[in-house]
Amino acid sequence: MLSWTPEQTIVNFRRVDQIFAAHTIHRGANVRALPRAAVQIDPVVTQSGGLPAVSVAQLMNAERITGVIAVKNGEIILERYAFGRGPDDRWISMSVAKSVTSTLIGAAVKDGLIGSIDDPVVGYIPELKGTAFDGVMIRHLMTMSSGVRWKEDYIDLRSDIALAGGEEMVGGVPPLVILALMSLNVITVSTALALGLAAALLAVDLLAWRVVTTMFDRERLVTGRPR
Repeated sequence: MLSWTPEQTIVNFRRVDQIFAAHTIHRGANVRALPRAAVQIDPVVTQSGGLPAVSVAQLMNAERITGVIAVKNGEIILERYAFGRGPDDRWISMSVAKSVTSTLIGAAVKDGLIGSIDDPVVGYIPELKGTAFDGVMIRHLMTMSSGVRWKEDYIDLRSDIALAGGEEMVGGVPPLVILALMSLNVITVSTALALGLAAALLAVDLLAWRVVTTMFDRERLVTGRPR
């Protein structure tokens, strides 16, 4: 994803579920309504450094923001879209997906698919035995406190965050296992790139894949509204 041009992101972020492997998480019967408030706001956005104030539309255009939503007391008080995006379009949820994943893990615990969030990760992903994730608990992954080295450099296309932008499963090999093997020098970054394998952002991503595969139909997962 980091190698995409600005024009490509505008197109691809709304169809990530068509580019990468995905599942559908079906909603329950009881859905909380999110109505539009009778009074909508149209704020002026102040800027630092002596720059002039701008409208929401001007800010969205300048910063290439495709969607903005503001909610107060359970009602939408502002909702705007730009760059060809509309209210019915899907959009990549970025780190919001981590909260959704944690919710799914809670559901899996309730359903008995996961014994406890204090269980070792290797009990569910045995391929991680002997790697840096051996000894890490599910709770650590949910709180992003595994202690595993992670380079989040959005410029370096060989950083961990860059490698996380590929397929979740390639040839049946979990990307997290590839990352772990790379840390043990079993394979190199160049080998992983040549194979088209991506390292997972968090071990919880793969764990969620396993849980979702068990709990839900093997379809497509799309979550999130405007970031």
